[in-house]
Amino acid sequence: MTGATDYETELSLLLQRRQPRTSFTEESLASNTETTINLIKTCMGTGCLALPFACQQGGIVLFLIGLFVVGAWNVYSVHRLVQCLSYLPKSRQSSDITSNTTRTNSAQESQLPPEGIALMSQVAWIAFGSLGVQVLDGLMMILFFGVITAYYCAVLTFLGDTPFSLGRIGDGFLTLIILTVLSLVPHVGALKYASAFGMIALFLTFGVIFFYGLSGHNEKGTTLNMWPSSIDGLSQWFGVIVFGFGIVPMTYNYRSSMQRPQDIVQVTVHAMFGTACSYVFIGWGLYALFPSLQGDALSELPRHGVFPIATRLAMVTVVLMTAPFLIVPCAELLEGKWQHVGRLCTRLTICGISCTLAILFPHFVQALSLVGSTCVAAVSFCVPALLHWQLTREYSEQEYRHLAKVDMLMFMLGIVLTMISTYVLLT
Repeated sequence: MTGATDYETELSLLLQRRQPRTSFTEESLASNTETTINLIKTCMGTGCLALPFACQQGGIVLFLIGLFVVGAWNVYSVHRLVQCLSYLPKSRQSSDITSNTTRTNSAQESQLPPEGIALMSQVAWIAFGSLGVQVLDGLMMILFFGVITAYYCAVLTFLGDTPFSLGRIGDGFLTLIILTVLSLVPHVGALKYASAFGMIALFLTFGVIFFYGLSGHNEKGTTLNMWPSSIDGLSQWFGVIVFGFGIVPMTYNYRSSMQRPQDIVQVTVHAMFGTACSYVFIGWGLYALFPSLQGDALSELPRHGVFPIATRLAMVTVVLMTAPFLIVPCAELLEGKWQHVGRLCTRLTICGISCTLAILFPHFVQALSLVGSTCVAAVSFCVPALLHWQLTREYSEQEYRHLAKVDMLMFMLGIVLTMISTYVLLT
């Protein structure tokens, strides 16, 4: 498989650990098919439990169309990030062996970003300088905290429906301790088996939910929504769907792990189409079985009985095992800036802030839709278009002027949708 296989979870989209291609052998790199599967696995995580709610809130028509539109938007963003690489200056090694004079080498040297930063940060540095890197780091930090909070809220929601709950505050404190301990691992590769366990538990969970729905444990005679009933429902739909396709920040990571990195856009097309088709089955299918659901699909199971309780506990375990995939890189980002802060302090602070925020949210779905609308949408839809626009806007050729116009249009669309949906969900 790939060198990135250790990070194949629904949360790995946020990892920006720089992986030079020279560290991989040809056999260790992923084929196009393997990368397609890995991308689909990245998308399909615990957030899938909110898809039926998104279908209910957005209506069946918009849900079906929107899945493929948002998938296509992710393809566009990946394509723009790949195109940005062509505007990066040559490396110091390349410039040293050219036949040009020292004047050319020194000019290239002045354009090079700092060594050791992630490829996305290099692009931001070329586009906007050191300020661009700082802004990108800030956006990624917000994204980290947002998704960590959403999954804290998932633990509180799932555990709260079992006899083992200690109350929302008690559950939050227990989760804080467990995740702080788990996040003290030296690197996220130490938790690589969480991915396989998470996928198995997720498939079994959907099997249990579908079984209860088909067995008549749902309400009958409820009319299915074909269109959004309100602007709030539209915003809920948008946030959940965007959250479910968040692969854009991992573009360079997956590209560097491929045998044929030039095929990353084509692979993304296949992965987004496969993900959208899977989401149609999950979202529409479970909404038809549970038309009156008020939150995630797991909340529709009975609160008593061996299978419902075991299913909820399994999902709690999945979240507890996968959340460190976010906490560790988030802590490393902070520790890189504040080197005097110890590992325990940073991880405890991250877990404490996220836990406090999670307690304030009434339900997992509300937290997830807000994070999708605010954090994931900004990084996935606004950042790639803005970076590419900045890198191409000074070119005089007609083709580049056209690309710059398209980028600015997509950037403005992303900003408008992000601001409107965030405002609606917060009010």
